Amino acid sequence: MAHKSLTKAISKELLAGNICYVNRQNRKITTIVDLAEGMENTPERQTKLEKLEEHITKYYKVPRMSPDEEIHIMHDFIKEDLVDNKKELINALRRKSPTRNFLQILAHQEELNEYWLIFKAKWYQEWVRGYLLDVYRY
Repeated sequence: MAHKSLTKAISKELLAGNICYVNRQNRKITTIVDLAEGMENTPERQTKLEKLEEHITKYYKVPRMSPDEEIHIMHDFIKEDLVDNKKELINALRRKSPTRNFLQILAHQEELNEYWLIFKAKWYQEWVRGYLLDVYRY
């Protein structure tokens, strides 16, 4: 079973926009920024990545969720009882740039946005736990 503190630490890093490498022996997490579209790779990042890839058999690589998986979380969030404006959020996910639309609606509703951040963090922790258990037979 994956350790709760490890899955929490990994999910926190993933939510911050990083890719995580977990040492198989000591469970130490090494992170690398996941480059967004248009971002340039730095020499420091490239060197760190090359070192990790040279010894990849010593690590578990935990990538960030795909955009489709993140949209799935948003759909699950809409099903929550505390969400009042379900129709508005559903429509946001149907339009072009669904993630941006969804987050714009939440940005104007502080309480709902807080609930979303907590919901997403818990969902990410479960996703990491499942990822470690399923993919790597952790």
